[in-house]
Amino acid sequence: MATAILFKNADLYAPEHKGIKQILTVNDKIIAVEDEISADLPGLEVIDLNGAIVTPGLIDQHIHVTGGGGEGGPLTRAPELNFSELVEGGITSFVGVSGTDSETRPIEALMAKVRALTKEGATGWMWTSN
Repeated sequence: MATAILFKNADLYAPEHKGIKQILTVNDKIIAVEDEISADLPGLEVIDLNGAIVTPGLIDQHIHVTGGGGEGGPLTRAPELNFSELVEGGITSFVGVSGTDSETRPIEALMAKVRALTKEGATGWMWTSN
């Protein structure tokens, strides 16, 4: 069964400012973007965004998904990235990179983290050198 959602009152940037629009999605795909959409679909869910900004997903081309730092010892290490942090920042695609600490964060760990974030819904790639 198809899942249809009509988002009303979206302040849309695509990437240029389009103003207040309505966005119709079916099965997670954008079907229509108009000033006004009249849709009579079974099970249609309507969500009023009340002027919230809607943008395309952002791409972070240099992100330490396994954490950063560590040159000053264990207390200077930053933690691994969580999927929720990507979402909160509007990032849908990323390139994972290793840092200078390849001893405690090997390439295999980077690959595993990129794969995990991709399974959670992001689109990820990685650079494989330090």
